[in-house]
Amino acid sequence: MRSHRRRGPLPHVLAVGSDADLDTLRLVLDLLPEGAYGQVIVRSDDALPTPPRVTVHHVRDDAELAEAVAAWTAEWMPDEHDDPDRAVSLWIGADAAERLHGTCPAVHALAVRL
Repeated sequence: MRSHRRRGPLPHVLAVGSDADLDTLRLVLDLLPEGAYGQVIVRSDDALPTPPRVTVHHVRDDAELAEAVAAWTAEWMPDEHDDPDRAVSLWIGADAAERLHGTCPAVHALAVRL
């Protein structure tokens, strides 16, 4: 019988991008391990290849982008961030970062914490 115990930190990911970030975002997603889980939030209609446990959430505008990032942060980045069994990777594309600047305090809070 196969053990269900974790052998290391879970690779948990949030990747955020827009149309202008798609080439780099695809490279980032290609580098994710097969066991990674998390979410991609993208301001684009393009399909993106992801590992099986990584979902893609498409948004239409900057307000939805900021709202989705804030919601992910509230759910997945609790104040107790010293869990050694949890590894979180965050990638925000340059264009998406510009779009979020000043509109998403959650991104600033993440940057300060990380």
